[in-house]
Parts: sequence; C-alpha cells; structure tokens
Amino acid sequence: MKKQTINSVVGAISISLVSNLLTVANNGTNAAPAQKTAQSKKVALVKSTSNEVVGATEKFGLDLFQKLSSEKAGENCFISPASVAIALNFAMAGSGGATHETMAKGLKLANPHADTASAFNELLKALVSKDDKVEMNIANAIFVNDKYKLNSSFEQNAKVDFQSEIRNENFSDAQAVNKVNAWVSDKTKKHIPSIISKLPPEAFAVLLNAIYFKGSWTTPFPAADTKDGDFHLDTGGTKKVSFMNRSGKFSYFEEKDLQAVKLPYGSERFEAFVFLPGPSVKLSEFQKKMTSQNFDKYLGQFDSWSNSHLTMPRFHIDYGKSLNDSLKSLGFENMFSDNADFSLMHTPPPGLKVSEVMHKTTLDVDEKGTVATAATSVMMMPTMARMEPPRSFKMVVDRPFLFAIRDSQTGLLLFFGSVYKPEKKA
Repeated sequence: MKKQTINSVVGAISISLVSNLLTVANNGTNAAPAQKTAQSKKVALVKSTSNEVVGATEKFGLDLFQKLSSEKAGENCFISPASVAIALNFAMAGSGGATHETMAKGLKLANPHADTASAFNELLKALVSKDDKVEMNIANAIFVNDKYKLNSSFEQNAKVDFQSEIRNENFSDAQAVNKVNAWVSDKTKKHIPSIISKLPPEAFAVLLNAIYFKGSWTTPFPAADTKDGDFHLDTGGTKKVSFMNRSGKFSYFEEKDLQAVKLPYGSERFEAFVFLPGPSVKLSEFQKKMTSQNFDKYLGQFDSWSNSHLTMPRFHIDYGKSLNDSLKSLGFENMFSDNADFSLMHTPPPGLKVSEVMHKTTLDVDEKGTVATAATSVMMMPTMARMEPPRSFKMVVDRPFLFAIRDSQTGLLLFFGSVYKPEKKA
C-alpha cells in the first residue's frame, strides 16, 4: 500500500503558509505493515511548556533559515519559523516511534518524547492580539480524503489543542484543490492565493497552517520624507528604491561591523528588528553568525537612543519553496520515508508518510507598518564586546540586511529573513 500525505498552510502580517501532504507508503500490501504495530507501542510522552516550545521554535527556525539561505546565496529568503513549527508539531501529534523521536529532535525539542500539543494550545491563545493597531491571526486546518478516517484521539487533539478545522473532501474531485487554496487565500486575506497545484486522489490528508500579521508602526515614518536613492547590492552595482526616513527616539544597539534597530508595532507587544552589517561585511557572511544563541544575545543589548535618524527601504518580498530537501538535511528524513510511523493519525492505521512540505510567505513594509503572511502545507500519502552608546546615531539601511518580527510577550519568532534586493509591490 502506498503511504499517504499531509498538507499544512500558515499565514501572518507577514503571511506565512505551510502545507503538509500525507500519503500512504508503498509497501505492497493493503494492510498496515507489521513494524508499524511495533513502532506504535505506547511510549509515555512528556508535556512541553510553552516556553520550551518557543525556545525550540527559534532554534529550529534559524537553522532552517541558514539552510535555505545557503542554497541560493545572495537571494531574498523570508520564512515564518512559527508557521513551519506549528505545522510540523501538528503532524508530529499523529506520529509514533522513531518518527516522533526524529521529528522532536529536528524541531530542537529537548525531550524526544515531547508532547507539544497543549503547549501550542497555550501559545495560540496567548497570541491573540488585543491591540487595535495589530491584527494577528493563526489558523490550522486538516483536509481529509473522505475515503479515510482520522483517529478519534488525534481528531480531538487537532480540534482542541491546535484549534483546527476538520474538513472531509473527495480528493478525486478537481474542486478539492480549489477548496484547499480558497481556505489559504481566505486566511491570508488573498496575500497567498494558493499553496498546492494538485492533490493526488490517493492522498490521505493535507495539514494547513496560516499566519496573518498586520501591524502599524508605533511611530510611523512620515510619507513626505520618503525619497528615492541607491541600494547597494552585495554583487556590486546599485538598485533604485524608495527610502523611508524618521528622526527621534529609537531602541538601538551597535558593535563593530553591526548596527541594529528595534521598531515596535502598536502598543509595542510585537516588534520588528533590522540588523545591518557594516559596509565591509557581506550579509551572506554575517548571517552565518545568526544562531539562536547570538540572536538572543543581540535582543538583550537594545537601549533607548534619542536625537537619532533611521533611513530604510520600503520593500516587498514574495517567497515560496518546498522544504523537503532542507528538512531532510536537518534530521527529518524518517517522516518522508516508507518507514514513517503516523499510525496515531488514522483509523485503521495504513502506512503514512509526508510527501511534501510547502512554505510560502509575503512581506510588505512601508511608512505605515508591516503586513506579513505565511502558509505551510504538509501532504501525506498512503505509505563581541559591546560599545558604549553615543547620544545619537545615524543608520542608513542602503545595503543587504536581516529583518525579523517577534512577539515580545511570548518570545515567539514569527518571521525571519534576509533582504538582498528590495522589491516593489506589484
């Protein structure tokens, strides 16, 4: 029997979409393989705390960013660590045996028997924004092939802990693809109109996570001060872009060959970060140092500086990629193989594996604020020393830089990416 696939979508103000497709593993039989029964023996899981999940998501997300950005050096790369992590933890809730252990390890969870469902339930509740200047929405869904049935325990966890919609669809109907994409488009407010182009009729399910984030700057950039100028590319040459300008008080730090500024949204719970390497340092070299440990170190160094000036580009990013190869290189090989164990997801359990993990994001930054979206789908088929701050600074972001969006209340890293070539929104 072939293995089935899961799809997952994620969207945010940046909008992120993650899609996981579960398929049935090809093991040549109509019954679940014997090793599945052995693999799925009950192992006592240890509940993770939301703080553990937040820390693990940051480590996993920055590792994934390093892998993706190195594959196409010098190109824009923008991901939602939160979106991908939610989608994969969602799928992990239906896994057992070695599949659960390798997924937990790949997700940087300290315990290979971690149960993260309740922790994500806490996070999803905590991430609801009560700020009228910030719109933050996270949605999960499972589109299940109506030929199959979800395990009742997994279905309950999906509804309660991951606050997921459950939809049963005829995957042989061409409209099934349109329904999946319509869900993604709706949750990302049309910023990501589609996540999949086809849906195999034998696929088991598609797991979707979508994040939509729209935030207005606490202190906007005056539109009248936006001027065209040259953005200096890492490859040499320049590109004409529109530069926003603002003077006043900022949260900022600098050290040798680095300037960084924090830009809050609304009531300052959500915040963006810009990391600008010095003129003699290429972003491709600097970003290799952006480990979770260094990122946390930088977060602790911001101070309030007044009488300062910031110049940065207005820009747009569209990013989309299959994460299969990158995830395999980060330790997730088992979930893609015919030996995968997702027997806690299906009744009765066929052999299931992940066939594809697709991730899409969009980001718009202008004088008023930021809109970011992300979506992820998973398809399963049947089987340094700190400098003393001066009184003021001038920071001109006219060369490649890193951009991040984070929730200061939970510490969750929502979006992270590199901007080598700012693009205009079409």
